Amino acid sequence: FTDAGTAAWAKQGWGDVPFQCRSVDVAGSRQTTEAEEHIDEGDKLYIIVAPTAVEVWAVEKLCNQAGDVPVVIFIPRLEDVSIVGIGYAGRALRDRFLTTIEPCYYLRPIDDSVALARFYPTPWQVWVEKEGLWSVAAEELLKPDTEKLDGIISTALGTGQKGRSIFAELGDFIRALGR
Repeated sequence: FTDAGTAAWAKQGWGDVPFQCRSVDVAGSRQTTEAEEHIDEGDKLYIIVAPTAVEVWAVEKLCNQAGDVPVVIFIPRLEDVSIVGIGYAGRALRDRFLTTIEPCYYLRPIDDSVALARFYPTPWQVWVEKEGLWSVAAEELLKPDTEKLDGIISTALGTGQKGRSIFAELGDFIRALGR
């Protein structure tokens, strides 16, 4: 778990179980428990629950230390650009670690009428709602970036990009930073 309180609550609630509940103990940007302390010889699987961009470096260390043991990450929120960054360090982190994560199940509403989904092993799907019915607008082998997603949505909903003001473009940029 990403915090000690949640790990303790899970231990107490689950009682005597054949696995261990631990926390990556990230206090601010300082990891108080080393990744090596979470790795035991003979472990068959690691499950990380709801890590955020604050814990991304701890999660990366744990994944590296796990070696060939599978790591399952539930509800990851690791790509918050306000924490990871949009500069060189953020790009390096994405290239080094975040791009190695294989999403198996992903469902994210983009707005009231658009959703991005992935159900492994199928491709990424952009779902669009028109007149009360949802349908697949596009399928992509790789997760579509913001620009690609905007193009798919624009085509599917029939909204053009002509005559857009600089303020509309700036609004798109700000929304993209939040995705």
